[in-house]
Amino acid sequence: MDDVEVIQVSLGTDTVKAGVCGDDAPRLVMPSMVTERVGNQQPGIVYPDPAHPHVVPEGIPLMHRQRVDSWDGAKMMIESCYQQMDIPIRGGSCLMPVGIQTTLSDVAELCRIGLEDLSLSSMAFSMESSLALYGNGRCTGLCVDIGHGGTQISSIYEGYKVCRDVWLPIGGLSVQDAYYQDLYPMAEDARVRTDYRKMREGAYRVNPQSSGNHHPNNHGNVSFCLAEDNTPTLAGTGPTLPMEVAYSDIFRPSRSLPDGVQVIDEWAVRQAGHTAAETLFAPHVDSQGVSQAVLDVLSRSDYDCKRDLLRNIVLVGGCTRVEGVPARIGHDVGAVYTKAEVKVVASTERQYSTWVGGSIEGSLTSFEGRCITRAAYEEQGERLLIEKCPQFNEPDGSGNR
Repeated sequence: MDDVEVIQVSLGTDTVKAGVCGDDAPRLVMPSMVTERVGNQQPGIVYPDPAHPHVVPEGIPLMHRQRVDSWDGAKMMIESCYQQMDIPIRGGSCLMPVGIQTTLSDVAELCRIGLEDLSLSSMAFSMESSLALYGNGRCTGLCVDIGHGGTQISSIYEGYKVCRDVWLPIGGLSVQDAYYQDLYPMAEDARVRTDYRKMREGAYRVNPQSSGNHHPNNHGNVSFCLAEDNTPTLAGTGPTLPMEVAYSDIFRPSRSLPDGVQVIDEWAVRQAGHTAAETLFAPHVDSQGVSQAVLDVLSRSDYDCKRDLLRNIVLVGGCTRVEGVPARIGHDVGAVYTKAEVKVVASTERQYSTWVGGSIEGSLTSFEGRCITRAAYEEQGERLLIEKCPQFNEPDGSGNR
């Protein structure tokens, strides 16, 4: 394996990222979409339109809540990544980051596809939370990964889990749905199918101070590691959002054009972005908010580890780029741990933190020992996975491990 490039393929709910381990960024980022199977016709890959990069293409999502929905689509996606990068897949080595919802049976199926169907020479699987910390230069931290399909929170100390991971069914898709339900309450699904990546262009914003019962001045010693234009605003240091305005006044279209098209004013669009982003922090019927989940994980962590975890709250995932999210999490945690140092780490390219961590791991000399080789797989079968992938056990049904 010394002369074989390790290729990392990350199957996400929103995008698929692929590239060579050792690189600083993925070479390929494409929608995690496949076309529908029609009769005996196999599903195909959905490619983005270069002329409209901010429009989500039509297709069926490849992943649902961190689990593969279409195994045929996953096979074609992995093969397509190798082809687009002009790298031979036969005899290659592949690293795949997976989330906490992934089960041992899912890993077994990915192994079968890669080693048997695609003739890879070896495969390896790593937890996304650990890789995200590596990508931020850490082995210890509380990883808060807010992605498109959900949120996963993991506490890791010196590379080992401190307590059970938590998964929440809220993420970028939840924000997107809330945004368009506010603006277009009567619109059909086809009309509002657009790109939630507008959150990266400032369409969404979270109130940096919590609307909960925490005292507004109890921040603790909160600091932020931000390398972006948006400076976090803590309670009492900046303007608050005018959330008291009635919905009926905000989301009414301002006027109708002669052709009957209703135009919504800029104020309504801004307010919809503000209220939609609050979906991440508001409790739901089947889920708690992100800040509360972070506090729950911290409360279950060992006392000896808690101080280091508070100083290393690492945000990853595209949805954490919503303006105000780092400040909000820091404010909510600091309001509880008033005497501790709370440090929120939010790097500029945090949507790629997991991939960067995988790139680092795949370029280490010790990586070969973690790989599942085709020869060993043919000899031992799926029993080898129990030895090589002990971190993947069946979830308890609540999204926790």
